[in-house]
Amino acid sequence: ATLAEVKDPDVKMPLHVGLIKIDPFGQGKPINAAFLFGRVDGLPEAARKQAETLVIGFDRGDVSWLRGYCHILAAWGELLLAVDGQEAFDCCAPLFFEKVETPHTFLLEDRRPFDGDVWGNAPMWSDVISFIHQMIRLPIKEPARTKAALAHLEAAVAQAQEMWTYIDAETDDDNEWIPNPKQTGVLGVKVTQEMVDSWLVALDEADSILKGKKLIPFWRGKADGRGVNLRRVFTEPRTFDAIEWVQGTAATPYLEKGPLTKLADPGMGDRLNKAFGGPFGILGFGFWFQ
Repeated sequence: ATLAEVKDPDVKMPLHVGLIKIDPFGQGKPINAAFLFGRVDGLPEAARKQAETLVIGFDRGDVSWLRGYCHILAAWGELLLAVDGQEAFDCCAPLFFEKVETPHTFLLEDRRPFDGDVWGNAPMWSDVISFIHQMIRLPIKEPARTKAALAHLEAAVAQAQEMWTYIDAETDDDNEWIPNPKQTGVLGVKVTQEMVDSWLVALDEADSILKGKKLIPFWRGKADGRGVNLRRVFTEPRTFDAIEWVQGTAATPYLEKGPLTKLADPGMGDRLNKAFGGPFGILGFGFWFQ
């Protein structure tokens, strides 16, 4: 909401990001990147100095970038709150915490300190198996939150598309966080026009999937044009069961016939791989671009 108030297309805010202090562990001891780099053995002194002098000139495109990331984090938070993890906590919390309020009090009675005999600790392994079992099957407790998560994901895609509208229009080259093909950028990573064009096509496809206009191909049965309507997975949520999704039966309520997304086409995969240098390149740039 705060970032949405930024309207000026010429906004610019240079920040010494390597000197910004945070307190990641809540201990009242804020640190910054320059401090961390100075204490990593084997890291060149130049890395610390670069962190001290690194300035990023955040501009209007980066406003949309950060708004998009906020929506992604909010969507993840809504999904975590949508599922009911109480049973998982009651059964498995003693694995991670010393003092736990659980109806299964015997779980606290046979705990033993780690003595190096990992394989001989039968209670621990039974708890680990229970934890895995609980986490792959989670009932939905608050279905309204899955709809809220969907709205956040749609907003994230819209912000990612808007971001490139502003970035492409830039004519300067002032410590850019994400550069257009004519700029350099502070990370020194080249962004090509082919990357931008391919990424925008992928965003259009993601938007169509989230809106239910295109389907995700189904991986079982005959190839008869069936696909999974991902939008309905969010708007008509059911107990999440990872095993049944892998097997396919969890998708049954959401199967439809309709246009399938181009993201599943081999040609689209080849285009993205060519533009970004393979699957790992796509993941890296995707995490950067959001």
